[in-house]
Amino acid sequence: MSSKYKAKLTHDQRRNRRSAIAEFAKTHTKYETMNEFGVSKTCVRDAIKEHGVSFKKDISMLSSNSFDVIALLINTEKSLLEIASDLHMTHQRVSQIYISCKKAGIPVKIRKRGCKKEE
Repeated sequence: MSSKYKAKLTHDQRRNRRSAIAEFAKTHTKYETMNEFGVSKTCVRDAIKEHGVSFKKDISMLSSNSFDVIALLINTEKSLLEIASDLHMTHQRVSQIYISCKKAGIPVKIRKRGCKKEE
């Protein structure tokens, strides 16, 4: 019984590709590397791990929406639900950012969980 699957790359070609990915990752962010080679985050991570390379740190891993949430958490009394609604995000994501801010020591205002501010 023969398999119909035919590999697109040989083992040597894969090894060379991982080496090229790791080399590129030395001077580029993980996301730039993913886009350049059209591979997944896992593939980039495995390539840099295999070749002992550390990639350039990506300071823009937080979206602009995350920064907007942090700004509102610091500067307003709005509830997490109101912030989520205002920014068209899920309550869960806003809550995750809120908890991360508290753990990181960012001075966010304390809020009641799940309560909307009365008007």
